[in-house]
Amino acid sequence: MPQKFFSLRNKRFMLLLFLVIVSGSALVWINREHLLASYYVHRLTRAGDEDREEWVQRVAGLGEASVSSLLHALANKNRQGCANAKEALRCLTANWGSNDPRTEALLLRLGDTFAQFSSSGQNCVLEVVEELYHSRESAQPPGPSFYVRVGRLLCEAGSDTDARVLSRALALAGEVAAAKHTEAVRMCRELVQASLRTRDTRNRIEAIRLALRPEFNLIEAVAPLLSHDSAAVRRAALLAVGPAAGAIATDDLLHWLHDPDEDVRRLCEKALLGRGLNAEQVKLGRLMTDERPQVRLGVFEVLKGTSDLDQGIWLRRLSHDDSPAIRAAAVRAAVEQPQLDLRDRLEQMSQNDPSITVRQLAQHYLYGIAQSTSDKSHAKVGNK
Repeated sequence: MPQKFFSLRNKRFMLLLFLVIVSGSALVWINREHLLASYYVHRLTRAGDEDREEWVQRVAGLGEASVSSLLHALANKNRQGCANAKEALRCLTANWGSNDPRTEALLLRLGDTFAQFSSSGQNCVLEVVEELYHSRESAQPPGPSFYVRVGRLLCEAGSDTDARVLSRALALAGEVAAAKHTEAVRMCRELVQASLRTRDTRNRIEAIRLALRPEFNLIEAVAPLLSHDSAAVRRAALLAVGPAAGAIATDDLLHWLHDPDEDVRRLCEKALLGRGLNAEQVKLGRLMTDERPQVRLGVFEVLKGTSDLDQGIWLRRLSHDDSPAIRAAAVRAAVEQPQLDLRDRLEQMSQNDPSITVRQLAQHYLYGIAQSTSDKSHAKVGNK
């Protein structure tokens, strides 16, 4: 009885062992491509010039099974390893073409995992996508989903701080937007908008250039960059918003006539002339927006010496100046030219001006105007 029992146990054990071996072998066979991919990609990332092509072909020969291992390799900070992985991705996409579902699946995964790649890996990915985009089949153009996948990947690049990565992404975004696929354009627009805030000057200037494109229409987002620390960024911003009155009002633009950078001042003057101001008006604008009150007082001398300007408009502006001395001078100038009829503004100043001196001066002149008007009325009655 015990001998039969042990014999039965041995048979069961052998059967179980057989099943484990068969199952393990089946799993190894099923996953052999992924195991091979892991090994091939490992060797590829460490390959030199003499054997790189051999491992590229081995990895590419596994097709889709190699993608996960290649994406993992792109997270490595080793530049040569990422560059080798890039060659395998390039080979895969060249074999598949832009219309292949496997290519779109790859683009989707690249977008999903882009943030996990190293800076070198991200740059390599964008190189592959750039080449793929430029090699689109002319006979059968890719569908909208291809552009959406590319647009989404570029949008992911907008959150990166590496200047090389962002530069490459912006360059491709301009091309993708030209295809005018709505969803892809929206994603590229997000990239451009984010790049207007990047710390890298060159990329910020490129983002300003792209912001003018009608597909992106981000001109109003450029206006705040007129106050940027970099003169190069201010110049680019002024070139963009200078002709656009909707982005910044002409009165506000006058302040850049005093920019520390000579080229910014020159571009500002050119923009103002382009908006219809003449040289005399630009001169007055420069005086009025000077930080020094003693310089702003020079506006009154210019106004006295010209008849080509609407002096009432300029005097009203001067009556709102921050300096009480200039507001007082505006009151006197308004009274000296009664034909301008600025009594409504004088009334406001006599009641609401922050300076008691200016209020009293306005009240005094209003009283004088009232007396003068009354005397003239009496004189007319007497003559009759």
